[in-house]
Amino acid sequence: MATYRYQREGNHEATLGFCSLIASMAISILTAVLIAVLIAVLIAIAPAINAYAEEPSQEIEAPNNWYQVEVILFTQNGNTGGEAPPQDYDLSFPENWLELIDPNMPLEQDGFPLAQGSLLYESAPGNSLRTIPMAVVADPLADNGPSTGQTTDTEEQYSPQYQAPFVLLDKEFRDLNDSAAALDRRQYNVVFHEAWRFAADESGTDPWVLIKAGQSLKGRFQVEGSLRFYKSRFLHFQSDLWLLQFANTNADEPSRQIELPGFPAAPEVLTVTETIADEPALEEYFLDSTAAQDTEAQAALVEDSEPAIVDQSLPPKYPIETVWVLKKSRRVEEQTIYYIDHPEMGIMLTIKPFTPDLLNPPEQAAEPPEEGFAEDIIPLSQGSLPQGSLSQG
Repeated sequence: MATYRYQREGNHEATLGFCSLIASMAISILTAVLIAVLIAVLIAIAPAINAYAEEPSQEIEAPNNWYQVEVILFTQNGNTGGEAPPQDYDLSFPENWLELIDPNMPLEQDGFPLAQGSLLYESAPGNSLRTIPMAVVADPLADNGPSTGQTTDTEEQYSPQYQAPFVLLDKEFRDLNDSAAALDRRQYNVVFHEAWRFAADESGTDPWVLIKAGQSLKGRFQVEGSLRFYKSRFLHFQSDLWLLQFANTNADEPSRQIELPGFPAAPEVLTVTETIADEPALEEYFLDSTAAQDTEAQAALVEDSEPAIVDQSLPPKYPIETVWVLKKSRRVEEQTIYYIDHPEMGIMLTIKPFTPDLLNPPEQAAEPPEEGFAEDIIPLSQGSLPQGSLSQG
């Protein structure tokens, strides 16, 4: 009996050992299979991980060359200093000029953009700060002709777009409204008070803003000329203005007539008219030669009756008593109010940095525009900052 019991216990221990060996081998095999599957998955997704890591960031850094500026032009009531107006002066308009855009005016006419000056802005300078390639994959289910078994990839260059520069801002976004009201209370005549935003050109070639302000006579204005803000390492303000004192045209004595430079004109949109070289003359359509001769006689009669063309090569003259010139150029700093004095007029100005809103985020650039959305309407994000200190120039 004892021998049988020991034999049965030995068999039981052998069975347990064999089961343990089988379990260990199963665990080892299962672990090896899991490791192999994991390695295969990593190998499969490795290209996607690398592509994601190399994909450029969709975050666009805002440009740092945008500014909001504000200018007040006013005339003095009387020459307190007793200075005489200059007799030798040079009045001229710059070549790279533009006029501030009124957002309430149409931007196009007959399908053509309205030029605001000698410069026609398609977008603000500095808008192409970042270029991100955007892949567009053709739909394999679309009917694009015979299938070649391959997808067609095209790349479109993404270019950040911001609001249009040199657009007049509403009164609520100006910082010098209180200063303008104080000038009015002190009996100064404010003839120009506007604010706008622009992207400064680091090369210092920023355009001039055309000025026509104050009273007008025969198409001329009390304050004319141009001014500009520009950046050439530092920020600068430059003015080339003249103040006209119109003569009393009702007086018996003849007034002083002086020449003034003509206002620069915006470039015209030229239209090309096609002509047919072999088109027969009009008289060839007449069967009777006498009728053709009568037509030529009538044309000659109409030509003789037309008024003679007046020679407009000489610049026109205007009844002006005095001309005061205000040419200034000075360095300016941000968040500072400057005052430029003059015997007959004055300038108050300020400049501050501005961050424009991105109008076409990368995630929306590839999306088609919504129906009924006018792409030529550019929304403006307007804000204001507190006024700075006062500085006299």
